[in-house]
Amino acid sequence: MKNKVKLQKLQPLGQKFIRRVMSCIELYSKKLPTYVVRSRQKMKASIHFMIRKVPLEPISEKSPKGLCIELSRDDDPLFLYTTSIFEDDFQHIKEQQNLLISFDAFPNKLIELLECALFEDCKPEPKYVLNFYCTSSDFPHWNGTRKSEFQAMIEIAESNQFKHLVHLTLTFEVANQNLLQKHLCNLVSSLKKEKCRVNEQIFELETQLNKQKLRNDEIVASHGKQIVELEKKFQIEKDELRRNQQEERRCLQEKLQDVSSTNEVVELEKMRNQLETHLRIVEEDVSEKEAELERWDNNFKELLSRNMNLEETLQQQRTAFDALRQRYDDQCEQTKKGVEIIRKIKDGSAFFKKKATATANIVRQQERELQTTKSLIDDIKADQLEEKEEEIKKLQESLTDYQGQLQAKEDMIRLLNRNFMNVASGRSLSTMHNTGISNLPYTPVLDAPISTLRSNVNMKGQDRNPHLDPKYLEPNVPELPKTQNNPL
Repeated sequence: MKNKVKLQKLQPLGQKFIRRVMSCIELYSKKLPTYVVRSRQKMKASIHFMIRKVPLEPISEKSPKGLCIELSRDDDPLFLYTTSIFEDDFQHIKEQQNLLISFDAFPNKLIELLECALFEDCKPEPKYVLNFYCTSSDFPHWNGTRKSEFQAMIEIAESNQFKHLVHLTLTFEVANQNLLQKHLCNLVSSLKKEKCRVNEQIFELETQLNKQKLRNDEIVASHGKQIVELEKKFQIEKDELRRNQQEERRCLQEKLQDVSSTNEVVELEKMRNQLETHLRIVEEDVSEKEAELERWDNNFKELLSRNMNLEETLQQQRTAFDALRQRYDDQCEQTKKGVEIIRKIKDGSAFFKKKATATANIVRQQERELQTTKSLIDDIKADQLEEKEEEIKKLQESLTDYQGQLQAKEDMIRLLNRNFMNVASGRSLSTMHNTGISNLPYTPVLDAPISTLRSNVNMKGQDRNPHLDPKYLEPNVPELPKTQNNPL
């Protein structure tokens, strides 16, 4: 009886009222957990509730105000139920179910009950529950009557310790052919948009990976250049230190041969011991730097091998990704074929209806596989990005540590060179003053030639003691140890 009243209301309005309903205002659109009862079997599913309100501008003076409710499921494209509630229908529902609100407040109260059901779903024992009955045979007795065979019913129930209380019960009709076709078209268009969005994300990620690879190649090349420059610099410093040491050693030996006093010989021996100590320290520093350079070489080789492994892993991931994308395209093509078959067999007999049900099951399975493939692709991309970011951070930290160590070693070498030169010049001057030869002309050891130093020392020594015993002229100093050249 209720359906006949709705048809009588819709017929006078014609196509204008249908266009009005299609352009109605959307009040609520969410996916809610619902218990679906089909063939006496109860299962939990996620149903999309969409509530629309007919605009207030009437098409004619007698245009009724109404509320449109649409139920659909993402995993079942053929699941589409609709209902329209007008003021007269609401009065009938109000009297039948003992409601206490007006038609204007009915949408807000309905939305409030749906939100309560959504909020209570996360609890172990939800207080508000949504039950959807697919066929008339699944209907519970409602005021001693049953609905027609083509109707479905949803009820919003509240459970407490005392009883099971039904707040609201609404009946739904299976959507007609036009609405179902529009619903399927919207699903196909949304899938195409999602595919385009995924393709754009894939392209952007590939671009980022290529840029990251170029940056890694630049970093590796710059590290290689820095290592070569450091090797050259350390080799130059090592050769310069060895030449300076040999030159100072030769100068000290010549000075020891020219010294005629025992005290002078002892002082020169002490100075030589100090210089040998400094020389050993410098040689130890050089050996440490050579070991550090070798360690840097090993680190560089390890970085190169790790980069090659990363490139191989990236190639394998690309191959897997191409296979998944080909599978995704095949599944999309199969989905399109299934939708086309569904459109062609709607007006068929019961055999074609069973075939459509089987085709819908295939489509649902393909959609589940598609979602699984998408989640797998997202996980692979996220893992690759995290690995690349961690490797970049580690490389930057190691580069910063190497630069700091290199700077500290350079400062230490400069400080040792200055101390060595200061000690050598200070010792020579103090020795000459203590032995009573302060009247000799002063000439810096590093700047004056060796012949001048020898002649000055010999002349002064002959004036003071021309018949000095030759044994005191022979230097009683052990030979300095020879340093071994450690190749870098």
